[in-house]
Amino acid sequence: CYRASIWASVFLVATGLFAGSLTGLFTSLPTALVITIAGLALLGTIAASLSTALAEEAHRIPAVVTLVTTASGMALWGIGSAFWGLVLGLLALLAQHFLTPSKA
Repeated sequence: CYRASIWASVFLVATGLFAGSLTGLFTSLPTALVITIAGLALLGTIAASLSTALAEEAHRIPAVVTLVTTASGMALWGIGSAFWGLVLGLLALLAQHFLTPSKA
């Protein structure tokens, strides 16, 4: 673990030293390619987050409502979809909690 942190530090310092060159490289690439690279880099994070969000059956519908609303890109009254995703997901969770009969 110690050796990995040393190598990570070396890599980060090298990246910082060549940040100007890397910025020039990425600005010279086509926008679609940069977006594709960023999307591929985030696939693992997205997969892990979806797996966690959908793992518990009781919270699947609110999780999907949150995801779909946020991914829609909608904006109401100048407020972005991330906020509305949280609001609608919370409302779906509350509705599911209070409107479904308990199994007691």
